[in-house]
Formats: sequence, structure tokens, C-alpha cells
Amino acid sequence: MESTVDNIEWRIILDFSFPYLALILKSKKLGISRNIKKRFLLSPVSLLAVFLLCSPLVLLPEFTYLGFMIASFQLFGVVHLLILTAIPLIAGALVWLARHNEKTTLQIRLSLGILIALNELIWYGYVLRQGWVSFPYGLPLNLCDVALWLTVVAALTLKPAIFELAYFWGLAGSGMAILTPDLGASLPSYPAIQFFTAHSGVIIAVLYITWRRLAKPRTGSWLRAFAFLNFYAAVIAVFNAVFKTNYFYLCEKPASASLLDYMGPWPVYVIIGEVLALGIFVLLYLPFRKATPQHEPK
Repeated sequence: MESTVDNIEWRIILDFSFPYLALILKSKKLGISRNIKKRFLLSPVSLLAVFLLCSPLVLLPEFTYLGFMIASFQLFGVVHLLILTAIPLIAGALVWLARHNEKTTLQIRLSLGILIALNELIWYGYVLRQGWVSFPYGLPLNLCDVALWLTVVAALTLKPAIFELAYFWGLAGSGMAILTPDLGASLPSYPAIQFFTAHSGVIIAVLYITWRRLAKPRTGSWLRAFAFLNFYAAVIAVFNAVFKTNYFYLCEKPASASLLDYMGPWPVYVIIGEVLALGIFVLLYLPFRKATPQHEPK
């Protein structure tokens, strides 16, 4: 008889991550050199791999583990909160690993850009093979699609203008997507898992570049990013009108629960979303705003 046990997701994560953690903690006794431990066991690729391998296991709906039945993914449930927590922790761990080594810093930055790009290209191949792309539908035109490739270019080149767009569009767009995911497929399907890995990768890469102080938004960058966002949204609005599509959710809200549900009907939610985006951009810029010099009294 299968039964459901609260927090069984924690048991799965502990069981599947324990061998990896034990290997790291007991590396000295096992004769593993510090160099191998640093370059391989604690490498960005290894950390990301463990995260990706464990996450799908806890996302499985009706997944039987040690005789227990796992509940399906729920908004702000245990699994969702684990993912939200893991994202800044992974970014912080990568910054810590690279804190004293410029070569490691470069390797992590390039690895993030390459991994995000490969993950997305594999997804494109999957989508094409499934026949889900039929012009004008299924095209990578949404904000998160563009932000992802901006993040890839930013990670590979550190171009200031590209990074600024990736910073504001990526953190705002992918952040909102992770908070209120529009999966479009049941878990643990590949599309649902890819959704989380793609958006998480964008946030992790942007946070890593920012926290490692490899790049930062320049003066007025929030306004430029907002202006470019509106220009691109206007182009997409024309595309939607001509081809009867719904990119950017400019025509109707997503079917799944999202923040847009609290913003009223169309077109009110579009206007409120515009104001909210501006507010988020300003908040994201505040940590980098230069303090106004105080004039000393004569």
C-alpha cells in the first residue's frame, strides 16, 4: 500500500545528495587531493549537476520512493521553496569558490554561459522534434527567451550594454517566472524541468557576475533598460496583432496562476505590469546608485 508522507521530498534530497556530500567531507581520508577536490568535486559543473540530478527526483508527481507516494508540485510548496532557496545559494557558492582566483572566476563565468546556451539549444531541438513550432506560434520571442541569450552573451563577453539588459530583464523576467511558474506541462516532464533550469541559470549567472563584481549597471541603466523593454514590447504587440499570438501575455493572461491574476482584466493588467516593471528596475538599480555628494557648509 502506497502512502503519502509530509516532507518526503527532504528524504529524497538527503539520500541522493549524501554520497556526494560524504565524498567531499571524507576526501582527505579517501586520498583525494585538494586540487582534485577543488577542480572537480567543487567545480561549478559538479555543483550544478548535483542540483539538476536531485531536483527532478523531488518534482516527480506520483513518484514512489521507499514505499511512499510523492505529492505533485505545488506553488510555494516544499519543492518550489527549495528551488527558490537554491538559486541564490548556488550563485553565492560560485562566488565563494572564485573569490581569490581570477582563472577560476573566468572558468565559472564561461561555464555558466556555455551551460545556459547548451541547455537552451537542446530545448530548441526538442521543441522542433515535437513539432511544437509552427509559425507564428512557439517562437522564442518572450522576454525570458531574449533575456536568456542576453545573459549568455554577457557571461561570455562582459559587454556593459548587454550585461545591463541581462541584469534588469533577466532578474525581473526570470525572477517572476520562477516565483509564479507557467509550466505548461506536468512534472516531471522534460519541458517542466527545462523551464526551471533555464530560468534558474539566468538568475544564477547574473547574480554571479554582479556579486563577483565583474560588471555592474551604469548610471541611468535602469531607464535605458526600461526604454528598450518598451520598444521590444511594442514590436511584439504589433506581431501579436498581425498573427493573433499572445507573446509577452499582452493579449491575455497565462492559464496557470500568476501575479497577473491580481492586476485586473485586460488591458488594466498590462498597464499595472508596466508600472510594476518600472518599480522593479528602480529597485534593482538602487544598490548601484551613486550617493549624491553633500556640499559642506561655508
